[in-house]
Amino acid sequence: MKKFMKKFAVLLIGATLILSGINTQYVSAAGFKDVKSTDWYYSSVNRLVNSGITSGVGSNSFGPEKIVTRSEMVTFLCKAIGLTPSDGDTFLDITKHWAKKWITAAVTANIIDQGEIFGPDEAITRQEATEMLCRALGLSAETLNETPFCDITTDTGYCTRAFEEYLMLGSVKDNERYFYPFSFLKRSEAAAIIVNLLDYKSDKDSFKAQKKVLLDKQEKETPTTKKIQQIEVTVSTPDELIKQIGSNKRILLKPGVYNLSSIKQLDNKDKTVTWRQVDDGKELNLSGIHNLTIEGINNQTAEIKVNPRYAEIINFNYCKNITLKNIKAGHTPSEYTCNAGVLSFTNCSDIEVNNSELYGCGSVGISAYSTKRLNCVDTIINHCSLRAINLSKSEKINFTGCKILNHEAYSNIVNIYSSKEVTFEKCEFTDNNNFEWGFFEVWQNTELLIDKCKIVNNFQPRYDTQDASAYFFKTQEFDGVSTSKITVKDTEITNNRCDYLCDDKNSVTFENCTISGNEWEE
Repeated sequence: MKKFMKKFAVLLIGATLILSGINTQYVSAAGFKDVKSTDWYYSSVNRLVNSGITSGVGSNSFGPEKIVTRSEMVTFLCKAIGLTPSDGDTFLDITKHWAKKWITAAVTANIIDQGEIFGPDEAITRQEATEMLCRALGLSAETLNETPFCDITTDTGYCTRAFEEYLMLGSVKDNERYFYPFSFLKRSEAAAIIVNLLDYKSDKDSFKAQKKVLLDKQEKETPTTKKIQQIEVTVSTPDELIKQIGSNKRILLKPGVYNLSSIKQLDNKDKTVTWRQVDDGKELNLSGIHNLTIEGINNQTAEIKVNPRYAEIINFNYCKNITLKNIKAGHTPSEYTCNAGVLSFTNCSDIEVNNSELYGCGSVGISAYSTKRLNCVDTIINHCSLRAINLSKSEKINFTGCKILNHEAYSNIVNIYSSKEVTFEKCEFTDNNNFEWGFFEVWQNTELLIDKCKIVNNFQPRYDTQDASAYFFKTQEFDGVSTSKITVKDTEITNNRCDYLCDDKNSVTFENCTISGNEWEE
């Protein structure tokens, strides 16, 4: 999550300038001691007060720097569109909350969805606020998977729709447009957003026409088409590495060990680098970063490691254009003892892992969730305890020239759920033992291509009490229906052991493969 700092206020300043042209009748001072006539949010705060949407936070103060909570944002929106408080039971955690009736009204108006937990006193992010804003105006999410913002890669719908309606333009920095989806909203910024809603609701065409003038001027002055060059830095310690992480960076690591558990683990100011508490330590999380390269210098390997067994080495969230090259990454505890993986990518795109090694005790070598265009090239993934690779709701995932070795995984080696265009090309799967569920397990409409690979010396364990139910290529769902497809081409499959070759022969196709010396029932 990111705090919405001053440099991010370009949109809101511009919004205020335009709004002053639309509604000149709201110019009287609100009387707050912490809102000056020279403040960029002055007219927006006055508008909210004059509209009866807020009266401040007490003590003659508006609290422009205070963070907005989820219940406060809901209340602002309900008042702005003319709703009244409603009775009803919606969430378990609002039964005695001051905003219960406003939250209930918001559920009834489809601004938010009913559920068990709402988190009324939690800080609200820009992405959360934008969805509420759009739904308050009856605007659906944009369905095209495109966005003008460089720091949003998936779940772009409401943010993109808000941009199309000129409600949220983001800000331009270094020739790229940012949305800062995880930034917490301040009351000053929420004031400008609510004023946008009021004017959009009052006269949509006039509002959009004047906002378009602002957008055109902004793009003319700071074009977003220029390719941004990475700033190159060289580091030699884990402290230096963490301090340099950010967008548009190429970080060259001198050879050595970078133990991230040995440093003072502090979040950075904009919350793109944060440390999440896990059972036995802290985990590095990178959020909203783009155009970042972390690379061992001169093709020499640098090792990044952590001590906690429950921490990913690096957890990437909403990141784009990330390259990891010449990196060795893993945990310090002994093999097969960890409960977290090595590299995890959630809602990311355009990822490359090149000439690297990802090792256990990590539970999973690479995990990708809702991620697009991930290329793993010439990389070794070994000794993981749960599985080597886990993919979910992802697409265009390619492993080329990789070696998946020596996994004592008790589940499966490769698990793929609801993913498209997944390819293993010229990869080796060797000496992976102890898998009990299957070797390749794909389900929920997954498409997998295995091309020019070697699958050799992989053994399912044998137990006296074991049921014969493991499949080397598994596609069936729990109901026995196969919705996924595996195509195996020009591949060597020799000296492997499993109960069965596959559970649905119609879902697995072999083309020009060498299959010999295996122990299984076909």
